[in-house]
Amino acid sequence: MRRILTLAAAALLFGGLPALAQSAGQTIDVGGWKVTRMHNPDGSFKQCNATMTYDDKSILGFAASAEKKVYVVIIEPEFKLTEGQVYKASYKLDGAPAVAADAIAASANTLVIPIASEGPFMDGAMAANSLTIEAGGQTIEEPLDGSKNAINQLGECAVAGITGK
Repeated sequence: MRRILTLAAAALLFGGLPALAQSAGQTIDVGGWKVTRMHNPDGSFKQCNATMTYDDKSILGFAASAEKKVYVVIIEPEFKLTEGQVYKASYKLDGAPAVAADAIAASANTLVIPIASEGPFMDGAMAANSLTIEAGGQTIEEPLDGSKNAINQLGECAVAGITGK
């Protein structure tokens, strides 16, 4: 079940772009990050995403779902993962200690990591300069320029979606 939810999160995060932001039909640019709000076909809230595309064509995203779950998703052209496989992964902000996590490969180049919706990671991601992810023997480091405003907007988007505003 967890695998299905995680794969669904990756599909939702990147399969539906462009999607909906604060209201129908909008994608909000927040310092280079794209914040979107997605709905199910019946019009109910699905999730909000904040994504950044980098020069090397990698994409880093944060997703906040209607179920109040948060994911970090990274699409990295250099990844060589086995789709559906669970990887022992770690992630860290700047020079902080690494946090271990089970991550799942949604595709050969897409990794999904479930994280706590509140607490040190999200708070830290708003202030950090970079995020480093290690999984499958590969290490990716991405800058988090502008993440504070993007994560704040992601939170506002998710609250509005969950509360129906």
